[in-house]
Amino acid sequence: MRRAGYEWYVVRDAWVEWKMRPTWKAYWKQFRQYGEGDARAGNMFDYPGKIFGLSKVFVRTATTALALAGIALALYDLRLLILTFIGLAPQYANKLPSLLSCVKQKGFRTVPYWLTMIPMESMAHFYGYYKEKAQSLLDL
Repeated sequence: MRRAGYEWYVVRDAWVEWKMRPTWKAYWKQFRQYGEGDARAGNMFDYPGKIFGLSKVFVRTATTALALAGIALALYDLRLLILTFIGLAPQYANKLPSLLSCVKQKGFRTVPYWLTMIPMESMAHFYGYYKEKAQSLLDL
């Protein structure tokens, strides 16, 4: 990152105001761009020693793919929906503190948003990451 011209600063009194994305399209774009940024920064496969980066790609994307496969295969046998629960459970467990905080502030109307948000952000990140990696290979 430093070679790319970025500098790091510690700002003790920084104030960040976060707003929820107004549409699903904007939300997809946000996480796709996170994936593209991760690919450009080289913090996933380029440095295998970074356990967090590798786990983010392998575990999160694999569990989302498992969940989506469970949904698709449920058309043939409803018992295969268990794949969906197995795939999404680790991701929902990771986001549970944020979900509880959101429910406490805004009530249960936020639950459907969270149920769809987690698989969507994971797939958008995966798409952006590999799209950027493929583009960098084509540019060689």
